[in-house]
Amino acid sequence: MSFIFVGLVPLLYGIALASPSLPLKNAARNRRILIIAGFTFHSGGIFLRGMDSLLAGSGPWAVVTLYETLVILSWFLPVFAFLLSPKECRSSILKIALAAATLIMIFVSLCPWLPRDIRTLSAAFLTWRLPFHALTALSAYGAFAVAAVAAILCLRRREEDPLRNSFFRTLTNGIAVGRVLLAIGIISGAAWAYDAWGSYWSWDPKQNGALATWLFFTVISHLEEGSGERQQRRVALLTLLGLASIIITYLVADAASELHRFLRQ
Repeated sequence: MSFIFVGLVPLLYGIALASPSLPLKNAARNRRILIIAGFTFHSGGIFLRGMDSLLAGSGPWAVVTLYETLVILSWFLPVFAFLLSPKECRSSILKIALAAATLIMIFVSLCPWLPRDIRTLSAAFLTWRLPFHALTALSAYGAFAVAAVAAILCLRRREEDPLRNSFFRTLTNGIAVGRVLLAIGIISGAAWAYDAWGSYWSWDPKQNGALATWLFFTVISHLEEGSGERQQRRVALLTLLGLASIIITYLVADAASELHRFLRQ
């Protein structure tokens, strides 16, 4: 059942994104309804996946596979796009966030080599710390991704454009929230690692990547104090570079990780 819910999400989001160009009455109202419906199905799919995981003996919302993490990561994109952006630029941010979520959901729905089965975990991993750690880390990546969207839009605006400052505010909001969430994710991950492997920190590529990402965005946050065009451009470009760090941590470091090998078994 969760696969049906997940499969409907890109369809509803896609129609919502295309609705302004369709000859329909009340296009704005219909678009809002479609977005809400897509988000509801998305949330329902995650809930049902959690129930399936619980019935399979892996605990509720054992976020361990690439399929599960991508579904949840794409859920956070419209959430943070809505929460972190000022009203005057929310539509632009939300549109790109929904487009990214749609592409991710199309990928997880149609990709033939992406495993969708629920992994059976050993007793050492059946703890609330695992989903808490994974969810906080994924939510941090979602906030940073929204900051990167705002960075792109900020770079496309001239200094005299009033929306430029709104996009930059979204960028700074995303970095601030992402730093807090990633710090919680790193700390909770260390606590879970101690329970699972007997060590808080093992300098694993996944751990190192998360720490490097947090340090990188911490440096960026100290550069946000300037308000000039040159300073904003510098912060925006560094934010896009930080997005590359997230992708490396999320995919490449995971593939090289020994401690996270169980996720791929």
